[in-house]
Amino acid sequence: MPYSLGFFLIVLLFYLLPQKAQCQTSLEKIKFSRIDVNAGLSNSDVVCIVQDSRGFLWVGTNDGINKYNGYDFVVYRQVPEDTTGLQSNSISNIFEDSHANLWVSTRNGGFYFYDRLKDHFVVVPALSANGEIHSISEDHLNNLWVTGLMDGKAFIANLNRTNNTWESHYLFPSTDAALNIIQDTADEFWITVYRTGLYKWNWKTNLLTEIKEAGLDKFLEAMVQDKDGNLWFGTRNGLSKLNTKTKVFTHLRYDPMHPKISLAGNVITNLCTDGSKLWLATENKGVSRMDIETQSFIHFKFDRNDPNSLSDNATEALYKDHQNRIWVGTFSSGLCVYDKMKYKFAELNVPLNNDIVNAIWKDKKNRLWIGTEGGLTMKQGDRVQQYNYQPHHTTSLPNNPVLSIFEDSKDRLWFGTWDGGASRYNEQHNNFINYIPDPHNPLSLPNPNVFRIKEQKTTHRIVVSSYHGFNVLVDEASGKFENHVDVTEHPTSNYLSTLFEDSNGIFWIGSINALCRYDLNQNTRTKYLYNETTGVGIFVNCIAEDEKGTLWIGSRVGKDISAQAAPRTVRE
Repeated sequence: MPYSLGFFLIVLLFYLLPQKAQCQTSLEKIKFSRIDVNAGLSNSDVVCIVQDSRGFLWVGTNDGINKYNGYDFVVYRQVPEDTTGLQSNSISNIFEDSHANLWVSTRNGGFYFYDRLKDHFVVVPALSANGEIHSISEDHLNNLWVTGLMDGKAFIANLNRTNNTWESHYLFPSTDAALNIIQDTADEFWITVYRTGLYKWNWKTNLLTEIKEAGLDKFLEAMVQDKDGNLWFGTRNGLSKLNTKTKVFTHLRYDPMHPKISLAGNVITNLCTDGSKLWLATENKGVSRMDIETQSFIHFKFDRNDPNSLSDNATEALYKDHQNRIWVGTFSSGLCVYDKMKYKFAELNVPLNNDIVNAIWKDKKNRLWIGTEGGLTMKQGDRVQQYNYQPHHTTSLPNNPVLSIFEDSKDRLWFGTWDGGASRYNEQHNNFINYIPDPHNPLSLPNPNVFRIKEQKTTHRIVVSSYHGFNVLVDEASGKFENHVDVTEHPTSNYLSTLFEDSNGIFWIGSINALCRYDLNQNTRTKYLYNETTGVGIFVNCIAEDEKGTLWIGSRVGKDISAQAAPRTVRE
């Protein structure tokens, strides 16, 4: 293919197509950045993450607390012989309350308050002896609550901010801790106790009611509430949902036969809500993102050949920060972060027959058509079909380099090829009807190199720009074309790279050295060759019209102009 077609070469990204993309597919690939001990993280085992009101990220590990400013880490560890500070480096939870106070719990007992002025963690004696804290949270009125195990009992405590004292509420004798607490009504809370089950607790009366559900695994690892008030439970035997309005449970399990509506694995270690999405951390199956409405899944796993994949399939922590970034804490490889603003384009892992992509179109049936130098690829859901040129087969794709794709008003797909003419997809027979030059037929397509295909809005005739010029298909059955460009006048201008019909039905044609305004109904045209007066650029690549009727011309060289011969504004 000649050098002049180089402008067609684009990277395959999932961008705005002719129709808005619907849901993302299981082939979607998002990119994670990795932060590990080489960047200053104190330990590779990350168990909890929180961002404070000042923007710092606090990361709890098995070897201390890490404060991260986006560039560097400050590490807080136990200081020998200091009985007022951290007594353990194995962190279990970090939380900042509505008063900007930072609280920390450790795995072998110990509850701490961060003194910002002294940049030091201070032990809270009332909750640091004979027990351990497993969760820290606030209710709707910003009251602080902790859950855990104290003196051999599952217990809950709340902070009385009036006198800064802790009020403890013992649930029942237990070898397992109360893990999670979420407020339901003013006086009632949902409580999970590990290996024991789910409870409804009234803190005014200390009445505890067990919620009995056969399908809910008692090994409850995580509990979160979505935007509709539903509770989601991550367990060691799958994911469960409680509709708090209907009191109906739904249970999801790993099903290798139905991966789109199945968990990646049944052992779920953590959960995180993200609008209409639910993120799931698993023990050894990576991270999954579930669409809450459709309950369909996308799974993200470690790939040793991809530096933007998860760094580890064993994941423990999930957190959405104030900038809507998703942070993942792994068991042995530090932090991973998915930043939507950093990676604004999602990437589709579509198997292509060639890496040079010339055209992309999403049709009205939500099929994605991708034209490459090596043929045509169609993707519908998880199904991918390839189309290639087959010698001696008149109904195959006429040639492999596909330069353009267009869907007409009858929902038919047209393809422009290099050295193969124009082609229409025959939906009924899954083959192609081809329009190629015929030296014995002067009314056939005059040139086999087709750059753009459009449809005239008023007549619905197919219009083709080729290396030979501007052509109109007037009879599909016979393949009769009308050629509307004089080849002899400006030969290089007949390399028509761009074709656009404006709101007034005027066609604008971009070529190597000119912009042409063409009224097909009146058969009149005006050419704007590049010079210092008009400023129309060399090699017009693209044309668009805004809501005010102004045309915007993209080219390799040029400046702002007002096309004097045209009854409208043209800007480059």
